[in-house]
Amino acid sequence: MIAFLLLLLALPANLSIGSATAGIGDVVSLDIILDSVENGLSGYNLTLSLSNPEIAEIVSVDFPDWALLKDSSKLPSDAAWIKAVDLNDNVKPGQKNVKLATLKIRCDSYGSSEIRITVNRLDDDSGNQIAAAISNGRITVGQVTPTPTPTPTPTPTPVQVYIEPNRTSVAPGEQFAVDVSVKDGTAKSVVVEFTFDDSKVKYTVKSTYEPFSVLSSVSGNRVSVAGISATAVDISDKTKIATIVFSVYQNATGTIAFNCTTANVDGRDVACVTGSLAIAIEVWQAYDKNGNGKVDTNELISGIQDWLNNKLSTMDLIKIIQKWLQS
Repeated sequence: MIAFLLLLLALPANLSIGSATAGIGDVVSLDIILDSVENGLSGYNLTLSLSNPEIAEIVSVDFPDWALLKDSSKLPSDAAWIKAVDLNDNVKPGQKNVKLATLKIRCDSYGSSEIRITVNRLDDDSGNQIAAAISNGRITVGQVTPTPTPTPTPTPTPVQVYIEPNRTSVAPGEQFAVDVSVKDGTAKSVVVEFTFDDSKVKYTVKSTYEPFSVLSSVSGNRVSVAGISATAVDISDKTKIATIVFSVYQNATGTIAFNCTTANVDGRDVACVTGSLAIAIEVWQAYDKNGNGKVDTNELISGIQDWLNNKLSTMDLIKIIQKWLQS
């Protein structure tokens, strides 16, 4: 037992320098540490060298506060000696993990190099040599892969059902169509219901479209449309499933609006976009198909054709021409 304790007491201290991995151009700082000083530390003289000088270079050394006297060979260099003296006995006997210096190394090219420590002198407070095992370090210079910037997850476009008139204004007595469409990724079923103001318009006719098998009905002022498919249908683009045609009453005024009561895709309630259209007060407004507040040439031609077919009075045609001239 006594022999074992004596063996423990005889174990040397460990003198080490850290290791690091960095990229070309980086400067890394590595501490030189003496893990124990049983009898204090009066000073040291060490030589530091790189086994592969093409990889890196020692550019500077920093000393701890206790080293009032310190010196080093000329830097930058592939090898250097450093020395320091503890004049004020700041490093006490029994102290652990004493920093002797901090070495700064610049990385020059890809590869790896051992950082070697050679002890020239390492003395305790009595001037005796401190027995120390050496743990050399290593610098590895690699191509540092930048941390990738995470790609933001795109916000999915919400599924939407559309109930949209095919024009922005209409005259009393005229007809207009309302398209029922849906947009999503894929779907096997679409169910849509909406109501209309039956004091201003009346249902005239309806039509449906593939790729869905569509059933539709109009009851009172309620329109119901259901489309189904045995296989998933691609509706990533807006897909029309039905068209409902209405006629405007002769005495109707104001705005024609639609109220979506059900919009469901594959059993999920989804957003519903509805349009509206104005009932024209001026005769030219019935021909303003693009809703830009003017009568364009093609819209004037449409009015002339109605006049030739006795659908428009001469006075009304003149009003349309006057609006066209102002545009």
